[in-house]
Amino acid sequence: MTPNTRKIDRETKEVAEFLSVVRVGEVPSLDADFAEKVLDTISWIQQYRSRCLPEEMSAWFQQMQKCLGSSYANVVEGESRGTRLNILNFLRMARGSIYEALAWAKVSGEPELVRLTLSAAESFDRYAEAALKSLLDSGPGGE
Repeated sequence: MTPNTRKIDRETKEVAEFLSVVRVGEVPSLDADFAEKVLDTISWIQQYRSRCLPEEMSAWFQQMQKCLGSSYANVVEGESRGTRLNILNFLRMARGSIYEALAWAKVSGEPELVRLTLSAAESFDRYAEAALKSLLDSGPGGE
């Protein structure tokens, strides 16, 4: 195992630990389906890497995991801020991250990874649509 591989494994573990703690219900309004799909995708990446990933491909898998973790973290942070402007900004950042992860999944050529990541992106879109509707329905204010 190279120093770079150890670093990637440590970062992967940190992202997975963060997501597993947060999804237990510390953020009640956060969509559990989105969280579960992000964790499933990260878990698949970890299993795939441990089986057969060539060393030169590890950098883009690492970036993909960061994108997935970042998308989830942005949703959590946006909800914790509470103002409409913050929520909208963090939703925008989360959407960018999840769709970057989807782009990397497509580059991988792995159908199962594309399926899992697309499922997470679709779940995020449903969550974001509900969050935006809630913001619109709550009327003016909250900036």
